[in-house]
Amino acid sequence: MGRKRSAGGIGASPASEDRCGLSLVKVARRVSRIYDACLEPAGIRITQFLAMTALKELGRGTLAELSQRLEVEQRTMARIVLSLQTAGLVRTERSSADRRRRLMELTRRGHRVLDKATPLWRAAQEQLELQN
Repeated sequence: MGRKRSAGGIGASPASEDRCGLSLVKVARRVSRIYDACLEPAGIRITQFLAMTALKELGRGTLAELSQRLEVEQRTMARIVLSLQTAGLVRTERSSADRRRRLMELTRRGHRVLDKATPLWRAAQEQLELQN
């Protein structure tokens, strides 16, 4: 009898697939820690930087648009945006066209923080490339 083929490859067991998933989670956390450490002088984390960058590209956008752009669940994005609002980096207002929609945009302070954070993000990128 030959080996059974599974979604994880020939002879892969659920335990080996779990190890692969766990390894990916660990790598993602390490990468996030590198970005967070590099962005710390700007006072933001990588999740906030990505949301701010996407919002700058959009100009103004809704939570749904931002979530879709970053492929993040809306509940997660709502927490990120709330932290940015609390820090005075993002403001929201109701859409005049549809009062149910809330539009978000960077504040002046948000633009300044993003300008400060961008070279820090580039330094993190270079650090990750060197580790590769």
